[in-house]
Amino acid sequence: MAMQFFDLYHTNIDFLRWKRLAMAWSVAVLLIALGSLLIRGMNLGLDFTGGTVIEVQYPQPVDIPKVRETLAQAGFGDAQTQHFGTSRDVLIRIPPREQANAAILSNEVLHALQGAEGGAGATLARAEFVGPQVGEELVEQGGLAALGALAGILIYVMFRFEWRLAVGTIAATVHDVLFTIGTHPHSAAMEPDVTAETLGELSRHPRCVAIGEAGLDYHYDSSPREAQAQGLRTHIAAARMTRLPLVIHAREADDDMAAILREEMGKGAFAAILHCFTAGEALALTGVELGFYV
Repeated sequence: MAMQFFDLYHTNIDFLRWKRLAMAWSVAVLLIALGSLLIRGMNLGLDFTGGTVIEVQYPQPVDIPKVRETLAQAGFGDAQTQHFGTSRDVLIRIPPREQANAAILSNEVLHALQGAEGGAGATLARAEFVGPQVGEELVEQGGLAALGALAGILIYVMFRFEWRLAVGTIAATVHDVLFTIGTHPHSAAMEPDVTAETLGELSRHPRCVAIGEAGLDYHYDSSPREAQAQGLRTHIAAARMTRLPLVIHAREADDDMAAILREEMGKGAFAAILHCFTAGEALALTGVELGFYV
């Protein structure tokens, strides 16, 4: 006789018994989040505030916590630090400072790092100032896109079902939104200057779960294929840097897509998912071979 732990056919769990408590908890958490946002403000990255981006290369792998400790002791406690590409490359972002340009800041940072244990061979790869204009444009366009999407959902659900369900759907969507950040291959030519650093900075939002959707679309060819390929490589670099999965778009571009993915994987591992593709078995097997989801 088989042992039965649960009677699946006669299970009766009174979930609605706790609906008021669940609603109160949800409202309380939402109010706390809104209050924190109003009191503390948003922790904006350099693409929104401007600042200095410094890339330092070490002859051997370096631990990020040690780099942060060294910078804090040198007076750069507000610096944002992370690996860039490999464990020997470090990307440092410093918020705007009065009477200090990129050259001065980079020299001070490099001097501090070289004086720390294991930093004698550190070299400066690049240092540049990032203006806030890109951030302002992204905020405006992103806000308008979000409002348009919410309005579309509201209208559809209202006509398809009931207006009460539409309001509940919008409330639930606003309450728990997840998103990816990237440039679709159709728009690759419109955003040729997007860098891996910019994508990495934007992906720091706790609700961002992936990089993309990026890739190659030879069916519509809305952007030049060279721009699509360059955009794909930029997004791969961002996925490798942030350790977030890359959402890949591939349409009628099997051979070029497989070649780029193999070449980029040789530069350093990254996670990805073949999200949208009209290809056959070969590209799917390539994705599986590289450890991607399909």
